[in-house]
Amino acid sequence: MNLSHGAIQLKAFIFLVVVAQVFVSSEVTREITDHGITLLKGTQDELDKIKNDLESLRDTLAYSERKRRSPNPAQDGLKDFIMFQIAKAIDEEYAVKFDENNGVFPARGEYRMAEVDLKLITTGLKKQAEEDYGALPLPRSHYCRYRNPTENVVNGILDDKNCCEGENKQCYTEAGCFCDESCYTKYGDCCTDHFVQCYQQLKLCLIKVDDDKAALEQKEAASKYNGNKQHISNNLKTRYEGAQVEFQDVMQQRASNAFHNQPRPTDLAPNECCAQKPYNSHNENADGHYPKCCSGNLIYVDEGLPCPQD
Repeated sequence: MNLSHGAIQLKAFIFLVVVAQVFVSSEVTREITDHGITLLKGTQDELDKIKNDLESLRDTLAYSERKRRSPNPAQDGLKDFIMFQIAKAIDEEYAVKFDENNGVFPARGEYRMAEVDLKLITTGLKKQAEEDYGALPLPRSHYCRYRNPTENVVNGILDDKNCCEGENKQCYTEAGCFCDESCYTKYGDCCTDHFVQCYQQLKLCLIKVDDDKAALEQKEAASKYNGNKQHISNNLKTRYEGAQVEFQDVMQQRASNAFHNQPRPTDLAPNECCAQKPYNSHNENADGHYPKCCSGNLIYVDEGLPCPQD
């Protein structure tokens, strides 16, 4: 059953009101550039709060949309309850138990990334989440996107983002999964959205696969690890790709995009990542355009321009 025009307008109005309330309750200011891009200005805490509030709103709207489209609301409600119980059981089984107040922190490698993903598949929770318009199947504590930075300096690196460079023992969530670089190269204890949230930000596509060098680096202390160029073993890379919930979706989207066959210059060493594709952001092509990563796809645009709208 389709919504009437008036109902659609009402729904859009309610959404705008809620979004407006998010901004009114903060000290963040908005500025529109000459290109029509809206820039938000404020403290990191204020920007993080708005980000989390909007993501929470998006999750709520996605759930409401699925409920609206359901031909059998009663049966759908029972399914939601069952899925909630499954997610709760997975959380209780795999979330790492620790107590910061008493100096007990999650050990590296204790969060079993691959087992969590396997459980999501075998229980049907992963498939159900995809049908729920991208809803996250587990509690927020299992995701890097909801991690709050500590603002501490660890091994000379400031922890001020959701994801952390190098090896950072404080870069974990309430479930004990990690969002740093070494969860990918050494420990296999990444959160289930690490690929989408951190892989590109941490430029992990620049890390080369080398079993021998990776084996040596497994024994390095964090201070030495953070000062060296790292490698990853074939086995750990395969485990990571298999365990990341959104990995295949991003790869399929990139493969189906018409831009991915564009010829690319290769005369400069890569310094950035776009999904798994390394590239150099200063590598101008014959048309005077520069590479830009847009939704996991590498395209060429005029220097300084934002990604084109879908």
